[in-house]
Parts: sequence; C-alpha cells; structure tokens
Amino acid sequence: MLDYLKKKTTNYLPLLIDRRLLTRFDWVLFFLTITIVVIGILNLYSVGHSINESNIIYKKQVCWFFLGVFLLFFGAFLNPSFIKHYCYVLYLFSVCLLVLVLYWGELISGSRRWFSLGFFNLQPSEIVKISSVMVLAKYFQRRYRPEGHGLKSLFFPFLLMVVPFCLVFLQPDLGTALLLLLILISVVLFVKIRLTLLSMLFFCAICFLPFSWNLLKDYQKDRVVGFLNPNTDPLGKGYQIIQSKIAIGSGRVWGKGFFKGTQTQLNFIPEKYTDFVFSAFCEEWGFMGAFVMLGLYLLLFVRFLYIVSRAKGSFAMILGYGITALFFWQFIINLGMTLGLLPTVGITLPLVSYGGSSLVVSMFSIGILINIHIQKYIF
Repeated sequence: MLDYLKKKTTNYLPLLIDRRLLTRFDWVLFFLTITIVVIGILNLYSVGHSINESNIIYKKQVCWFFLGVFLLFFGAFLNPSFIKHYCYVLYLFSVCLLVLVLYWGELISGSRRWFSLGFFNLQPSEIVKISSVMVLAKYFQRRYRPEGHGLKSLFFPFLLMVVPFCLVFLQPDLGTALLLLLILISVVLFVKIRLTLLSMLFFCAICFLPFSWNLLKDYQKDRVVGFLNPNTDPLGKGYQIIQSKIAIGSGRVWGKGFFKGTQTQLNFIPEKYTDFVFSAFCEEWGFMGAFVMLGLYLLLFVRFLYIVSRAKGSFAMILGYGITALFFWQFIINLGMTLGLLPTVGITLPLVSYGGSSLVVSMFSIGILINIHIQKYIF
C-alpha cells in the first residue's frame, strides 16, 4: 500500500529528487554541449569586434547561456510522468503564443516572429518545436503497428503539426515551418508507415511542389532563384550565398585568426550572428576550425543516438529520436545554406547562433535527452 501511494505521489511531482540522479547524469553530453556553446559565444564576440557590437551581442548570449544551463538541469530532473501528463498543455500554450504573435508580435524585417518583452525578445516558434516533438511521442507511444501506420492513424498527428506549420508559415518563417514538417516525417518513418501510403504521399508531394511556388513571399522566391543561379544577380538575389562562400574559402586551412576575418569584420557576410555564423567561424579558423566544429557536432549526434538506442519505453525512445531529428535537420539545413547547397530559409545553427529563445530551448531539449538517459538506470 505504501509503495502504491509513493508511486502515485511521484507521478505528480514535477521534479525528481534522488541522489542517484547525479551519479547517472550524462556528463559526456553535458560537457559536449557546454563546449559547443562556449565556442559559439567566443565566435559572436569576435564577429562584432570591429564595430563594437560584440559587447552587446555576446553578453546577452552569456546571460542566455546561464539560463540555458539551469533549464538543462531542470529538463534532466523532470519527472517523466509529469512530461507525459502535461505535454499537451505545453503544446496548446505554444500554439496560442503563435496565434498572438501574428497580431501583437514585433515587426522585424517584414516578419512577426517575436514578442518584445523589454530586455529580451521571445520567439514562440522555438517553444513549439519541442512541444510538437513531445505530443508526437505521447500519441505514438501506445500505438504500435507491426504492419505500419495507415492514413487513419496518421490523421491526428498530421493535424497536430499542420496547425503550428500554418501559423509559423504566416509569420512568415518558411525555415521553421519546413523544420516542423521534417520532424513529422522523421518521427513517422521512425514509428513505421505502410509502404503503399508512403509512396502515395511522396507522389502527392511531388505533384503539389509546382503549386507551392505561388504560396511563397517575394523575398522567399528571390532566395530560391539566388540559390539556383546566384551569379545572375551577385549584388541582389545571390549576394548572401556568394559572400558566404567567399568567407568560407578565404579561411583556407588555418583561418585568418581571431578578430581578423575581413569579410566578417567589414560586414560583407549577411546575418553573421545568426544564419551565417558558421561562415564567419570558418573565415577566422579555416578548414581545421570547421573540422573541429563538425567533429563536435558529430559526437553530439552520436551521443544522442546512443541515448535513444538505450531508452526505456516507447515514449522516451520516440521523444529522444524526435529531439535528435530536430537538432539534425537544423544543423544540416544551416550548413547547406552557408555552403550554397540549399536555399536560404532562415534556420540558425543550434547552440552556436545568436538567439536567446533558440539557445535556452535547445539546452532544455538536451536536458530532456539526459533525463531519458537517467530513466534507463533509475526506473
């Protein structure tokens, strides 16, 4: 009877308090995360050095970093049952924020993506990323289909994702909208889908592709045209991609050195704090610096997959895989943008690019992965 009462009470506690938590804490993942974030902060300090912007940018990022560390530990020690019970609440909250930001959000560069809260801006689309992964894991945890999911069982998760997809697209934020779609596809493939349905959906997507062009804003069309042939308009549509590749190439093997990236310091690289932060990093540290950075991300993803492969329970496994997909696609899209392999869609490099909402949500998500690692041993 006492064990039953203890179990019922524990299910409703938001945090777990047990000395075994620290002994099973994934310090490898923790220090990998800290290393990447610190490199990103140093890079932001260097990027704005010549025009005296670094003091504002990097100090803000340092503040977000400390908040992110707190949320990482908070996510690591969250009660798994608490996450399951309240993931739909977090999802509804994030969707409501997406609706509100369309009306009361601050207009920046033609987009309403942020709430201006005085000393910082809140971006609701960052919150909806992790909340969407949580609700997908919650939905699929008890719906195992050995033969694969059909159209009927995929209707509700599709509805869960299409709502934030449309709201984010209306901001407009094409990059995050596509990221939500990629998360859905990744999770659905992970839980298994019938081959006939997959073929049908793929065929429908190909047929819809030509019509999707009319849904894009003019500047989004310019980015696609600039990607396909940037040299036709090197000072306009192709400017971002051309300058990014020049910066990466000018770094050569060892880079130009800290504070010495000419493309960066003279402001030739657009969005050097966010979308093209990797280009600025490569210019200063060259091929060897890029090799180290990519190596750290590779170790991060390997650790993610290790945790997912050893996760206890379907909810933890799907949740861990969804978070891994979230980081992976952000990384791949941002890298493809900076190298000119993908159109510019406004996706930042996780843990490195400037942005408070992105950093704290990313570190909280990593805390959830550490939580999954702890569950393996505690429960």
